[in-house]
Amino acid sequence: MRRLATVISMALLAFGLSCCTKPQENEKPDTPPVTQSDDPVTPSADPSGTPSADPSQEPEPILNFSVVTDPVTLPAEGGSASIAYTLETNQEDVRVDATTSAAFILDLTVGEGVITFRADANRTCVEAMGEISVTCSGIEEVYHVSVIQPGLGDIEPALPQADLLDVEFLADGTARNVAPGAEMKVQTFAGSALSTYYSETYQRYVAHFNRTPATQMSDGFYKADYSSLSGVQQKLKSAVTMEALVRLDSPAPGNAETKFFSSMQSGGIGFLIPTAGNGASWTWLPNVSTTGSSNWIWTKSGVTPVVGQYVHLVGIWDKESGISRIYVDGVCKATQHTDGSQNLPGVNSCWWFCIGGDPNSATTAESAWCGDIVLARIFSRSLSEEEIQLLWNAVDVPAPEDIITLSDVRFMSPLYIRPEHKFRVYAQGLKPGDVIRLSNQTNTYTLDTEVFDGYAKALVGGDVASGTYSMTCIRGKATYPIGTVQLTVSDDAVVASGTRVVAHRGYHDGANGSQRPENSIAALKAAQELGIYGSEFDVWITSDGAVFCNHDGVLNGVTIKSSTTATVSQLKLSNGEPIPTVEQYLDQGLKDDKLQLVLEIKDHWSTDRNNAVTDHCIAAVKERGLESRVDWISFNYEVCKRVHAALPDAMVEYLSGGKSPASLYADGIMGLDYSSMTLQWVREAHERGMIVNVWTIDSPNDMLKYISWGVDFLTTNRPDIARELCSLTWVE
Repeated sequence: MRRLATVISMALLAFGLSCCTKPQENEKPDTPPVTQSDDPVTPSADPSGTPSADPSQEPEPILNFSVVTDPVTLPAEGGSASIAYTLETNQEDVRVDATTSAAFILDLTVGEGVITFRADANRTCVEAMGEISVTCSGIEEVYHVSVIQPGLGDIEPALPQADLLDVEFLADGTARNVAPGAEMKVQTFAGSALSTYYSETYQRYVAHFNRTPATQMSDGFYKADYSSLSGVQQKLKSAVTMEALVRLDSPAPGNAETKFFSSMQSGGIGFLIPTAGNGASWTWLPNVSTTGSSNWIWTKSGVTPVVGQYVHLVGIWDKESGISRIYVDGVCKATQHTDGSQNLPGVNSCWWFCIGGDPNSATTAESAWCGDIVLARIFSRSLSEEEIQLLWNAVDVPAPEDIITLSDVRFMSPLYIRPEHKFRVYAQGLKPGDVIRLSNQTNTYTLDTEVFDGYAKALVGGDVASGTYSMTCIRGKATYPIGTVQLTVSDDAVVASGTRVVAHRGYHDGANGSQRPENSIAALKAAQELGIYGSEFDVWITSDGAVFCNHDGVLNGVTIKSSTTATVSQLKLSNGEPIPTVEQYLDQGLKDDKLQLVLEIKDHWSTDRNNAVTDHCIAAVKERGLESRVDWISFNYEVCKRVHAALPDAMVEYLSGGKSPASLYADGIMGLDYSSMTLQWVREAHERGMIVNVWTIDSPNDMLKYISWGVDFLTTNRPDIARELCSLTWVE
């Protein structure tokens, strides 16, 4: 052990008489030898007259020692600790020693004023206990210090912490990223299909999405953007772990992918439920290659989603190990080997993670989710098996006994209603006795509710105030979040009705995955059979004056407007049908006098060419007596005015947007056909007797919004869904 140097103070030398050991009473002090001299010896004195100390005398010994004996607790994971002591002495060869018989106490070392030691991790479930004995030479007392180290089995290990994204859903329906130091921000695209509620089971707010699965959406989701974060982008290219806890409330359609936490567009990464033909199990899907070209790594769990059942998912991709894995409820279900880096989405505007779907532009999403999302986290590393087990253990709790599961939920929002009137909520799974409740931070209303087969009627009493409310189904102690409704209660409320449906490029995208080529005669026939208002189609003119129906200006590599009739007429659509001429399309239209034809004249970027295609179509319509059966639309305003001049009684609608109803009305253009619309313009147009159409609306929730606004027409790729929604009663 360490030998301590004797501390000798210069003050003791200077004042030795007061510090030396005093003689005992009756003890004769030593007599110094007498030196013979002729002169008497006189002791020297300081100026004050006090005799000086004799340098030959030994100083009085000093030895003071103490130890801090408070118990010491070492961390279960292992670590270092110390014991403090104090020593004051003027003696040599004073030693401080520390000993222990505890095997877990390692590297016991005595330093000046401190005793240090350490311990390795205690990987048992038993608390380790030991003692360190501290002694000081010259002092009989032994100091004992207790040392304790809990076992790892006795404490709750810390959960791995997400560093890129950890979404916390809030009571007001918004969300935020609570990962420490994370750069990604979470933006809420509020909508009627999105709400949050507090889960007693998981002790946190949960996001709930009431969507038709796999559909497109312009609101009702969350966006975590990394498009401007180069550091995040680089981390995603090296390693990533994503965690989600979700519940599916409506079966995935089978003919389209359903996604709940992803960033996938020609690249990217995330979770999904694939189509039935691709397995339809919980799947983790990174896009990895050595060349930068798109290469999906299908990591399929083989576990089929069950409606109403919560599932915990962890997906891992690691560049260094070349591994992609998916874990379901803590168990690894699939492993795929990869080579290269992750490819980010091919479209920069989709460099964001969607919670509730998958990005398809900077502000819209697709592959909509229906159900709960409890957790959504992203780590910039590959988690270990032990860490994944910790994540699963944290959420492995008994499922709530009372669960309401509704599907195919539909309601109107915004909802304009008069006091003492009823509105309907359509859903599968409603039961007699269920009650509709409206609540926000100010008010809560439990509405008188009647339940019928497939829908409920809720009475808005005279005390109900206008506002934005979370709408909930109550069944005993159980609750189910229906969605968010914007409610306007007024004696002047106008119940919207009469919205009609236009099939965009014909009825080409049908239920159950049925597909027909856009602008084909087959798609027109399907629209005629569907029983809707109209079918839209697009036309181009060839270099020698024939007009053909196709949306894009190029088909099978042939540019229509710069090619001859002989060349274009040889082109085939995907079903083998030849590309139709405008005459052939109109002839098929003649076979059903109930379906309106909505003819879009494409902009040919030349006044002469635009005039030529417009005049050709007008002549073809007149020749068949279809003047009242054809509506006209174009992005080119001069084309719209030319049609109006030739056919003043025809409905002509401008597509480009930006022109107010008053501006169009002044030029005799009586229709707005915009992709983005405001309620104010809808009202202004109707005040002038004008027609309002909105395109291309494929989300059921968006359809309901525009139906509630009272637009005249919805142009959609899903006319089957729009027709059903337009046929339902919403307020009575």
